[in-house]
Amino acid sequence: MLTIYRSNRAEWLANVLAEQLRANPPGLSENVEIVVNTWPTGRWLGEEIAKINGISALVRFPFPAAQLKTLVRKFLGIEVINDDDPWEANQLIWPILNSLPELLQKEEAGVLQKWLERDLSQSGKLSRDEWQLAKTIAYTFDEYIMYRPDVISDWWGTENEINNLKSKLPKYIQWQPILINLLKQRITQEPFGLQVRNVASKLKKGIAPKQNLPSDLRIFGINSLAPVQLELIQALSCIMEVKVFLLTPCKDLWSRCKTKREEYGEGWKVANDKLWLLNKQRLEATLGRMGSEFEQLLEGSGEYQLGEWDEKDLFAMPATIALNKQRKPTLLEQIQQRLVTNECIEPLQRSLDDSSISFTECPGPKRQIQIVRDQILQQLALNKNLEPKDILIMTPQVEKFAHLIPSIFNDVSATGVTLPWKITDRSQYDQPGLTQCIILLMEIACTRLTASNLDQLLTNPVIKDLYKLDDSEIDKITNCLQETGFRWGINSLERDGEETHTLNWCLERWLVGMVIPTIPGLVLGGIAPFSKGISISELSKWWEILSKICNMLQGLRQSHSCMKWGLVLKGLCDDLCNNDRKWSWERQRFLRAIDDWIRAADCFKKEIKIEVVAEIVKDLIAKEAGRFGHRTGRITISALEPMRAIPHKMIVLMGLDETIFPRKQQRPGFSLLDHKHFLGDPRINDKDRYVLLEALISTRETLLITWDGRDEKTGDSLEPSSPVQQFFEYLQHELGEKSSMGLLKKPSPNPLNKNNFLSCNNQPPISCDKRDLETRQWMNAKQGSRGLTLALPLNWNLSKNAVNSSSDNELLKSWLATPQLKWLEQFHLHPREWNKPIEDLDSLSIPELIKFKILKQEFTELITSSNNQIISPEINERESPNWQDKYLGQGVFPPKSAATLESEILGRRWTSLIKSLSKLGEVKRDSLMEDNETGEILIANNCTVLVEIGRLKAKTILNTWLTHLKLSAYHKSTKKTVVIARSDSNTKIDSYEVMLSWHPMSSIKAESILDELKQQAHNGLKQCWPVPPESGWKLAKARYKKSNDCNEIFRRAWIGDFNKEGERNKPEMQLCFGYKAAPEIFLENELFDQCLELLYKPLIAQLVK
Repeated sequence: MLTIYRSNRAEWLANVLAEQLRANPPGLSENVEIVVNTWPTGRWLGEEIAKINGISALVRFPFPAAQLKTLVRKFLGIEVINDDDPWEANQLIWPILNSLPELLQKEEAGVLQKWLERDLSQSGKLSRDEWQLAKTIAYTFDEYIMYRPDVISDWWGTENEINNLKSKLPKYIQWQPILINLLKQRITQEPFGLQVRNVASKLKKGIAPKQNLPSDLRIFGINSLAPVQLELIQALSCIMEVKVFLLTPCKDLWSRCKTKREEYGEGWKVANDKLWLLNKQRLEATLGRMGSEFEQLLEGSGEYQLGEWDEKDLFAMPATIALNKQRKPTLLEQIQQRLVTNECIEPLQRSLDDSSISFTECPGPKRQIQIVRDQILQQLALNKNLEPKDILIMTPQVEKFAHLIPSIFNDVSATGVTLPWKITDRSQYDQPGLTQCIILLMEIACTRLTASNLDQLLTNPVIKDLYKLDDSEIDKITNCLQETGFRWGINSLERDGEETHTLNWCLERWLVGMVIPTIPGLVLGGIAPFSKGISISELSKWWEILSKICNMLQGLRQSHSCMKWGLVLKGLCDDLCNNDRKWSWERQRFLRAIDDWIRAADCFKKEIKIEVVAEIVKDLIAKEAGRFGHRTGRITISALEPMRAIPHKMIVLMGLDETIFPRKQQRPGFSLLDHKHFLGDPRINDKDRYVLLEALISTRETLLITWDGRDEKTGDSLEPSSPVQQFFEYLQHELGEKSSMGLLKKPSPNPLNKNNFLSCNNQPPISCDKRDLETRQWMNAKQGSRGLTLALPLNWNLSKNAVNSSSDNELLKSWLATPQLKWLEQFHLHPREWNKPIEDLDSLSIPELIKFKILKQEFTELITSSNNQIISPEINERESPNWQDKYLGQGVFPPKSAATLESEILGRRWTSLIKSLSKLGEVKRDSLMEDNETGEILIANNCTVLVEIGRLKAKTILNTWLTHLKLSAYHKSTKKTVVIARSDSNTKIDSYEVMLSWHPMSSIKAESILDELKQQAHNGLKQCWPVPPESGWKLAKARYKKSNDCNEIFRRAWIGDFNKEGERNKPEMQLCFGYKAAPEIFLENELFDQCLELLYKPLIAQLVK
């Protein structure tokens, strides 16, 4: 007997099932088996049964595939050691791999041989290409068994029969029946599809099952099965009581299925996309195809329906129920009832305050989660009967949102409410822990150890617990390794014999640094010592950790057989756990997965590479996702599949972006399922569309649909996904323009926008964030708003006030260098972000900053090497140091010939610098006393020499001008000041020359200018200096030279051009003067000209022409 119970309320179906169990209870020790499609459905159904019966003991909830295969085996008397089906994809891979060498010798398999592009017999080890090919074939054959059993039956013949069949197939798939025949020789058991046909044939002949079958087969909430599974259910109905509890939105699909079968006769199983859309109502056509095909197959043609048939309908009429309760039905209830009756006599009605169905186009992932959180808070405030357990959030992008949800849902300071929530359906690989640590080690072993993935490995909780590491110590390890020079590789074997920048090289530098001081040029065996900031105890601890990691990686990089891999992975797991009970649950699951793999691959004897093992372990771990955490009494955030049919008062479909939803089907080109579509064929697109329809009938009060309506990178508008857009347009068409107002919400990207806190169309405000509201109120209350900039309009106090100049030296120096930054510091604003990324790659050249430091250090050693403070007059004959030898073993120079090129660049610059100094005559050292502080200066004949190792910038010009003023004011004799710097010309990039010279001045005049500058520096703490340093200097220099395009020079310096970034793009300039500020802000302002003249006129007046 096959009985179909149909309803649009899952809880009603559960009540019927529970009452049947109460009326006819099982035996005391008898197990009750109810077939469900997901783990959460089983848990929910168990709860519903317990509500009616007071208990839900000895109730199992197997999945359809496992339960139906068990029934077939019992009927046919097939004895199995375990429940593994050798024809399942994960089991079938290994026989396919064993059969590949023989298959590839066939002429028909030339396309596979070409795809692999090598002779497999030469390797002797399983490669990633072979594994992926076998995996693809296995999953394709698994689909054939379930959805093309007739094809498998045709190929399950003798060799002559197969040869006859091959000629009818395209050449590129003629290898498939040959492979099936090879697998047939290795696997004695028939595929499931053939077993079903065997069972049906025996039942038609009245043959009894060889083993006792259960008296009942209960199937609950399943909306999609393969045709061959449905055929088995229909056939078993003659000897079992089969009860199917079917959740469906419409009760008229049944009659439509009959009509279609009668109309198309033998071709009723062939799907016709165009006729489907033409013959269905709009909402059903766009969303309900999968469910309709399933019901059509469930009824079938009668060929396999060997038992009696019965159907019972129990449909809710939500709108009528609301009217009977003296309440106006919501839009959601009207839609649900219209699906049941399929009648459009009464038009849809919606009041403007009806939020039972709403669509929200969100401006980005973070705002989307904020909006969903706030909408949940709105509903919790409006409905006192709504609890967190009644709220379900489903999204196809669990991993994308997982890292954002905690910071937003846990932000109690913003909402004043503690929201309990739980994210489910995340793989153990995506969560920090033992499994992630093992897989990360395997991924590193597949590629190479880099500084960044080493840091990622050290931050894993397993490594932190194992070696008692905290975040600060991990940061110190990473920083020390980076400073030592680690980039990638364990040792020289991974870098073609190049030891530099490997982890072993860094560890040896640390060890040498403990016993030998860090002295330039001191090298031991090609390794320079390094001990900066590393204590002996830290070295001992870090050496153990890093050495252990290296040993783990080197052990994983060896190829092993399946059995040996099992021992290696189990040993690695035990080493990482170190008997810590914290990881016992993950350890148990991991070891169980490894045992399953070893059991399946027992027949495969070749050695396997680590790349393949990593993929195998990932697949094994992914199978375990989605089993726990769905029924916790908290707000559940899950993927689309597990909880799609479980009723909730509020359901949120989040992240239905056009690029994500619905998913796209990806099958290999040789799959027969893409050649012709039959009813019941799996289509991921239809499956995702049906989620929307199931969510519609499973929601009891509020359905919220959100998506990202703006591109994260470009900011361009994005259309909603096609199912969402079709659903919205359907409602918009049925409601009309007036009633559909407020159905679609488009919140502002800015959470502080005032519209977020205002009610619109009788709907509550979109935001519940108290902190944002307070900020918005504070912004509204502020008088005389300054807009988006801090320093506009330009303002500067030109009046002179007496200041205490005794302690202004550092202030004056820092203000001259960066006046805008100095002003922003008064407000605790630091716009420049000092980002120190982890470097993974060897540099092909020495960065300019490092070259600057090398030359500066060498020059400092030169001028301090003479005890009598006199630098030799034969300075021009001083040879350029051997740069590579001096920095040998430190990893400063790039590898191989690039080091020679960089050494030549340093040599040219050094030689040019020395020659520029020698042209000035004998160079001596002298001291400069200022405010009880002593500084050193260089004197050459009748001038003071200031050397800038880098190129001359506004900052260095002003600092050298300050030095010239101090020399003139405080030194015993006034002299001309000469500034030597690297040339600005691109043709003389490595040349040094005299860039600026200042005439000597009287001490009185110099002190007067210094006092004036100190006054401006003091003003700079209160007001923003209205002259940008670089652009201002170029404008002042252009005016001094009486150039005809002075303003154009300023514009280029401020805005930038194709090869140089403008000064206005600096963070401090954007904060002070606005984003992309126009140059006219300065050029058309008289105060700007006054301040420019105030700073640069004395400087330019003293320049030597």
